[in-house]
Amino acid sequence: MTFNLLDDAWIPIRRAQGQIETIVPWQITDQYSTNHIVALDVPRPDFNGALMQFLIGLLQTAAPPKQADDSDWIEWLENPPSPESLKAKFSVYSTAFNLDGEGPRFMQDFNELDSKKPETISGLFLESPGENTLKNNADHFNKRDLIKGICPACAAIALFALQTNAPSGGAGH
Repeated sequence: MTFNLLDDAWIPIRRAQGQIETIVPWQITDQYSTNHIVALDVPRPDFNGALMQFLIGLLQTAAPPKQADDSDWIEWLENPPSPESLKAKFSVYSTAFNLDGEGPRFMQDFNELDSKKPETISGLFLESPGENTLKNNADHFNKRDLIKGICPACAAIALFALQTNAPSGGAGH
């Protein structure tokens, strides 16, 4: 079974009435008038920032403004699109968001895959020591391989944060 970032619930959120839930991206407007989402609820600030960028980019790609004056997006500030409408718009891009399984996967660059050796999971985190630091055994403060395993949702967020913020060594993960 393939984990897909547009079809499976993986985004932790907090609602106005205090509930913590995990949603699918198209559910971002669910319960808007009765118990709307007030925050993303990932425990790491870099993950919250990356997840916000992910959602903005997804919406910009799947539902670009139709009017030159962006009036449809301005209307969405007060009356956001329904979850069903977002699901239909996002589903067009579903195959590009497979995190695992056969074929191309989320954020893969096939040109880089052939020339790179596998990385450790802790290498997905922005604070991990870089290749030169590890080679020189200079990881005194930020230790290597502290993180041995993470959930698929955390892996997706870590990968996106790493690729989006492009620190040294980010390419090819």
